[in-house]
Amino acid sequence: MTPMDFKDRQTVECRVDSLAFGGEGVGRVGGMVVFVEGALPGERTAVEILHRGRKFLRGRAAEILDFSPDRVSPPCRLFGRCGGCALQHLRYESQLDWKRRQVLDILARIGGIEGIPCGAAVPSPAPYGYRNSIRLHRLPGRPPRYGFYCRDNRTLVEVRRCEIAMKAINNAIPGLAKPAGGVRGADEILLRAGADGGVVAHPGRGGARRMLMELGGRRFELHPASFFQVNAPVAATILSRVAAWLDGGRRGGTLFDLHCGVGLFPALLGGRFARIIGIDRDTRAVDCAKRNTAGGGAEAHFLAGDAERLFGGIYPRFAADGSVVILDPPRGGVGEGLIALLAGADRRLARIIYVSCNPATLARDLKRLCAGGAWRVEEVLVCDMFPQTAHVEACCAVGRA
Repeated sequence: MTPMDFKDRQTVECRVDSLAFGGEGVGRVGGMVVFVEGALPGERTAVEILHRGRKFLRGRAAEILDFSPDRVSPPCRLFGRCGGCALQHLRYESQLDWKRRQVLDILARIGGIEGIPCGAAVPSPAPYGYRNSIRLHRLPGRPPRYGFYCRDNRTLVEVRRCEIAMKAINNAIPGLAKPAGGVRGADEILLRAGADGGVVAHPGRGGARRMLMELGGRRFELHPASFFQVNAPVAATILSRVAAWLDGGRRGGTLFDLHCGVGLFPALLGGRFARIIGIDRDTRAVDCAKRNTAGGGAEAHFLAGDAERLFGGIYPRFAADGSVVILDPPRGGVGEGLIALLAGADRRLARIIYVSCNPATLARDLKRLCAGGAWRVEEVLVCDMFPQTAHVEACCAVGRA
């Protein structure tokens, strides 16, 4: 059968056997792959066809005919409308299992990377109430109301409480509609809970330029709009695993953190190196990184700019035996030019650590990095940085082939 054999809004019966990256159930009807919103692996569903692609169908579960034992009741009244969470209806232990499978499948399918050691996915200590920041968007009309984008990424739904946000953030949401809320009707607001228990709104009245966050037993200064991991306990686990990967090598050399942000890796791991070089596009984050790593013992230099443009000139000058590069890019991954520089770097560069929030770009970049035969992926770590959502954090230790 082909997609043309089906009609829009037609209802067909389908048994779902897997979970796609993004949270949709996956099954087959007449040999056609069907992505089913709202269905879980093991369920028999009546699927309403909403979209016909060239080689697949997409629909929603109009009725669950046989329920999965892993199905649970979502605690959020907006689940299914809000575009943030996709997995609240799936038992948390199963979320972990499926996210691990998805990362390994994507690494194999896109990157050609198979048979790499990968333990069980690291859970979040708190499956709910873990996010230290959320980004809200203003709905039309007055008084100001704020919410998240729906699953269609176009319309907005008002949010009065977010189940995956920390309590302090939820306590702050009602005040956004009041004149004293301090946001002056901004179209977009970032709420971030700091180490002192307070919440900063950006943009906000007074224009707070600095706040403190805590991770790994240390406090970090940052601008409210700069990047910081949303789940500090899981981020601390990643840092511990990266430290263990580094402890297997020689001490000394240079740590090149090419997406350094406010300096998490240099501050917590820099003592293993003689020198630290940090690069980030965010000038405000770079300024904070300098302060966050002051007094650490290692010679440290932080630069604001594009790592792809700067690394080629910096590496020959500052590299030493036992050097390490850390990559922690945005979802778009690492530029092809920087990957080429790393692939061709001399053997003073002993290891690359890649931390990613997008398995697809991670797989793409690792394939390019390892294509010349100089590098190989040694281990994969899957961490649930974002419980109840379809997102996942994956880390790879890359060593010399």
